[in-house]
Amino acid sequence: MISVNHYPYGQNRASAEYYDYRWYHDGERVTSADHSDYLLSSTALSGTYYVEVPVDAGRLRWIRSNTITISTAEIDDVTLTVATVQAWPNPLRSGSTLHVSADGLLPEGTECRIYDLQGRQRIAFAFTGSQVDVPLNLEAGVYGLCVYGQDGVLKMMKIIVK
Repeated sequence: MISVNHYPYGQNRASAEYYDYRWYHDGERVTSADHSDYLLSSTALSGTYYVEVPVDAGRLRWIRSNTITISTAEIDDVTLTVATVQAWPNPLRSGSTLHVSADGLLPEGTECRIYDLQGRQRIAFAFTGSQVDVPLNLEAGVYGLCVYGQDGVLKMMKIIVK
């Protein structure tokens, strides 16, 4: 999700409220996005984004935000032949606990890592037993949870932190 900053001068200062929102993805207007938050679909995650907001009630003059670029590797599910791995709740709030469980046999030495969309590893933990509970103190955003065995990636899934 991308959100308009309603506090451009800091959280304890006056907020800016707008009459309307026009979101753009790769230069094309997203007609279904007309709120202060734009929930990105997994198929349209990578690309450049910006929003325009009117500066008057008549919506005659609009200003454009800065452009952000999101570049990702695919974070789609990969089939696991030895076990099924699940993570919940998803989405979850920052400060909550992420539960990761396996239905079946995972190879010895299985490890989990959580990456941000820039590919930076944020958390790593060993997967022991059939379930691991991990407190997540991450900023709001989309992350990739990768489960690694001795032969490489066993499972990849998207985790959303609100």
